[in-house]
Amino acid sequence: MIIERDLSISVLNSNLGKGDPNDNCLAFGLAIKKMKLLLAGDMGPLRQNEIIQIESAWLRDSKFLLWPHHGEKLETEFAKGIKNRPICVVSVGENPYGLPSQTIKQDAESFCAALYRTDTMSDLDFIVDGSKISRDVGEHLKE
Repeated sequence: MIIERDLSISVLNSNLGKGDPNDNCLAFGLAIKKMKLLLAGDMGPLRQNEIIQIESAWLRDSKFLLWPHHGEKLETEFAKGIKNRPICVVSVGENPYGLPSQTIKQDAESFCAALYRTDTMSDLDFIVDGSKISRDVGEHLKE
């Protein structure tokens, strides 16, 4: 765990060594003051089930979800454990895998107040001040 003044970064359930590379990815929990964010990476179904059992208390309080595996359908127990997220983000682009899931909009409606997708909205910036999180809709700087 890294703790820096008002920021802490935790690796959630780092019990790796599974056969599927997606189930070996790291999932990060960020806490900025009392605001919790879940960066789920490429978590596959097995990892989702493990993390919801081991980290359920932490996940219950998170307000932001970086959707696992580029918008793949979530495992039922994982989805139940992360309900009521104000913000969900799917980081996905053109790919041969059919991601995000065709049911992502319906899936997200059951637990996300707002769903943002990089494939339809391009770059996304968010402001987290420790008590709230909001989308920064200002101009993006070009290099």
